[in-house]
Amino acid sequence: MKKLLVIMVAVFAFATISAATGGMFSKADVKKIDSIPAMVTNVSIPVKTDELSLKKFIKESFYKNFGIGLNVEPQLFKAVDIDGTSIFKFAVTYKGVPVEGTYTVLTVRNGKIDRINNGLGRIDLDVSKLIAPEIAVRSAMKVRNITKMPKKYYTEKVITKHFGNYVPAYIVRFPAIHLADSRFHVVDAKTGKVLKSGNSTYFNVDADYEIPDEDGIDPALATDMAKIWKFNPSVTPDVIDVELPWVAPYDDADLETEQLGFLTTDKDSEGIRKIKAFNCPNVGGTVSLEEMIGYPINVPLCSPTQLANKLDNGSFIYNDCEDGHEFKEENMTSDKIDRCAEISMYYHASKIYNYLRGLYKDIDSTGKFYLQNNDAERPLNVIGNFQMPDTSDLQALMSGTAKLVAMDNAFFSQDNPSIGDLLSQFGVKGDLLVFGQGTKGDFGFDGDVVYHEFGHATIYTAGIVGMEFTDKYGISNEPGSVHEGIADTFAFLMTDNTCTGEYASEAIVKWAQSQGGMVEMDKEGDFYCMRTALNEYTVFEDFIGEVHWDGQPLLAANWAIYKLIKGSDTDTQIHRDNLTKLVLKTLYSIGSADASFKLWADTFMDEVGKDDNFKGKKSDIEKILNDRNFFEEKRARSANETVKTTYIGAGGTASEDDPMGGGGGGIPISEDGEDINVGPSYLQFYFDVPENAEKDGLSITASVAADSSSSMIGGIGGGGAPVVEVYYRKGSPVEYVTGEESMKTEVLKDGKVEADGTGSIKNWGIAGVEKGTRYYFQFINTAAAAGVITNIKVASADVKEEVSDEDTDSETVDEEISMEDDLLPDEEQDQKKDKSSGCSLTF
Repeated sequence: MKKLLVIMVAVFAFATISAATGGMFSKADVKKIDSIPAMVTNVSIPVKTDELSLKKFIKESFYKNFGIGLNVEPQLFKAVDIDGTSIFKFAVTYKGVPVEGTYTVLTVRNGKIDRINNGLGRIDLDVSKLIAPEIAVRSAMKVRNITKMPKKYYTEKVITKHFGNYVPAYIVRFPAIHLADSRFHVVDAKTGKVLKSGNSTYFNVDADYEIPDEDGIDPALATDMAKIWKFNPSVTPDVIDVELPWVAPYDDADLETEQLGFLTTDKDSEGIRKIKAFNCPNVGGTVSLEEMIGYPINVPLCSPTQLANKLDNGSFIYNDCEDGHEFKEENMTSDKIDRCAEISMYYHASKIYNYLRGLYKDIDSTGKFYLQNNDAERPLNVIGNFQMPDTSDLQALMSGTAKLVAMDNAFFSQDNPSIGDLLSQFGVKGDLLVFGQGTKGDFGFDGDVVYHEFGHATIYTAGIVGMEFTDKYGISNEPGSVHEGIADTFAFLMTDNTCTGEYASEAIVKWAQSQGGMVEMDKEGDFYCMRTALNEYTVFEDFIGEVHWDGQPLLAANWAIYKLIKGSDTDTQIHRDNLTKLVLKTLYSIGSADASFKLWADTFMDEVGKDDNFKGKKSDIEKILNDRNFFEEKRARSANETVKTTYIGAGGTASEDDPMGGGGGGIPISEDGEDINVGPSYLQFYFDVPENAEKDGLSITASVAADSSSSMIGGIGGGGAPVVEVYYRKGSPVEYVTGEESMKTEVLKDGKVEADGTGSIKNWGIAGVEKGTRYYFQFINTAAAAGVITNIKVASADVKEEVSDEDTDSETVDEEISMEDDLLPDEEQDQKKDKSSGCSLTF
């Protein structure tokens, strides 16, 4: 029998051990994730801080001491100075291939290394014998239901982690269908199997004026003044006079004449323009999908265009803010669309960018902070009044007559080649912050939304880019949830306000009411909140598997820490500055792109102990995190009471005619000798069987439906209905393990039960349970459609042993149309609307 290795990728159980004997690490404390030395403290190692000296230390001292890093080359990714703390973050390559999302980080104080954070383990791979990239593309095509080899696609060779094992892989991208489409597929470069799919976009939820005669304005007298809301139209309803910072001069010698006067920042001393603002009117533009799918299908696209112009207008004061709140198709043209959103976005984006630049700097010749992709060729692009293609009318999409409709959301998207192709016609290069012209509110009007999305850009700059990871408990959405919790934190750090997105939240409520429904929304006083920092949610026990919801404990913990440190002091800005710097130091220190809550908390607490502004309250801060369950290992929540909602990913079963295992967005496992794809729910559950239970079994009941949560582009899975089974285990969570030799992933469980029930209400029965014992269970989906499970109830029941493996339930769920199928004209193709892998301010 082959020995099984329990897999832990970003597992949260840290073991504090003594380091290898001898030398500079003899007294170090080492916290490990599986076998990886994730955080090394209690060291004080003098070091030269030039790049070559630091690389030499990493390779010849750190890697060798801990037996990792053979054939690995560290490369400086980012170096920052925050209040005298220098953090040097190195990415790594293995035999010349980037190791995805993996860093070794040195924190230096007073010329000495006092902490090493690390995400690299031992790698031993042959990367010379890999499949051709075209084979990986064909596997990704099956996930997307693309039937013809695209004329254009992008592949990138990487080393990735899958259930704790390093795997050579290709990241595959197809041409984007619009600005929110940053979908990717990670394909095993040895087997051709799709390991995971996702979307790296982080989602957030009539003007009538005359342009003055150009001859009537002296360009030299044009000002950078504007009228805009300090925070948003709800909290600060009166517009105020502001002078917009950094705007390029009216006679900027490096801009063409037709580029002068718009909201483009001036070149700084390093030749970098930090922000460029765009409107997005409907001028009848389209994007062709022919290069991707081989068919001449055109999808409507609003056109990023700079419109607000101080040379035409004398300033950036446009009296159209009151006309831009609601979506009106007739007002989306270039001559009528409001300039207010364009100006508002620029104002708030420059405000937070300028704030962060005052708190820390890059360690290089310039000593200034820039976002990761902000260089001489790429400003941060903020695009307002964005509208979406209407995906509800398939015939119109197929015929090229579809319309643009409101988008009740906003998003951040990192620069990537597929989006770059789409935007090249508009001269747009770089990262995007995009704000929708919503049905009942313009998301560019809400400062909180801008700060939230800029927060995502800052987190990306620190190298925290993960959305999900696989470990012994299945798939975790913790990295995305940490992203959202920190992005929300940036909003309150800018406003000193616990309620996030009051204006955008009210707009969503109004939209729901206009559709004859209602959306559940937090409220503080008279204001709706997208999320509130006053929440009482805890890690895992209150999670549902949706990143915005699951990020709330981190938001609330940060607010509680801020209140603790501030105390009764009325000068709040200094305390917000200090917390912002603490958050930034933690972000830059983490050694993995896949940040879990425990990894965040351990790194954060070590930094607290070294920060003069916080270390006096270390025990109180640790209690805040502990009370919210940040240090818990087992990713499971109680089902002793009814659980309202949880999400379950797409699975998709491999078949004989699909040797690549394209399937849905799940994970490949081996079960009873068969290779299948399953989508496990993001959380497991536990139930404590009472000592005095009258029955010998457990009944699990719940409602199951296809996940139709808002997705700007559709999800990764297929159409139809989810097929949900339950894995269960006595005393311990269900675990996923990989054989040392076979590399097949199997599941440690006591059993599996299939569903009974008619309609959407399902029942799973577990027979022969032991009274007075805790049982863990996990929902598993084998279909290509993601699902949402509601009203989960567990009770003692008489359950017969199962006699058949066949699930005879043929219930289907109404399907919805989305862009997920990329509009293939194939009669056998499913149309659906599925759970997005991206993130948004809303959920």
